[in-house]
Amino acid sequence: NSLQPNTVYKLSFDVSMAENYLTNAIKFQAFITDTNLELTTGGIIPSSYITPDKVFLTNSTFSGATSATTWETISFTFTTSSNTNLKYLYITARKLPTILCHYLYHFLL
Repeated sequence: NSLQPNTVYKLSFDVSMAENYLTNAIKFQAFITDTNLELTTGGIIPSSYITPDKVFLTNSTFSGATSATTWETISFTFTTSSNTNLKYLYITARKLPTILCHYLYHFLL
């Protein structure tokens, strides 16, 4: 089902850092859209896809666990636009120093 338009939602998920990311801070992002993007862009969401009628969220802090077994909860509170068909969720991790989105995960809401 699609998210309701003009409604406040909270998105939360838990993440665990792999050994590779213990020394590399990352920012988690969420993108909610009305289109199954079927990306062929190597896991990068092109900026042209991010428009005001979609939901694009970036965690304000960088994650960097002290242990590969430490879990962290990422939470976003957001209000949907008047778009009545938001139902595709993409979760990404942006690694510094790059500004591109990597490690794209796709979920159907």
